Amino acid sequence: MVYRTPKPTAQEDHWRRETANTKTQLEQLKIELAQVRADRKAKLQAQIENLSKRINAKLARAQARSEQATREYQAKVEALQQKADKEK
Repeated sequence: MVYRTPKPTAQEDHWRRETANTKTQLEQLKIELAQVRADRKAKLQAQIENLSKRINAKLARAQARSEQATREYQAKVEALQQKADKEK
């Protein structure tokens, strides 16, 4: 027997894991930043900013996908409602 996860659910799980990994990296860099000398701080700060931008971009894409899925769902509901009204 083969169990399959619906594609949207699998994608959401993948994005969640990816975002969690990036957030973990970000926290590790912040800890390291607090412990390093000044010459290395600038490089670490740049990495932290880069990871923060990546997290924000992923969250924005996820929000956009969620909104698009909601709009598609609403359109399907309305189409089915109209079809049901015509059949009455």
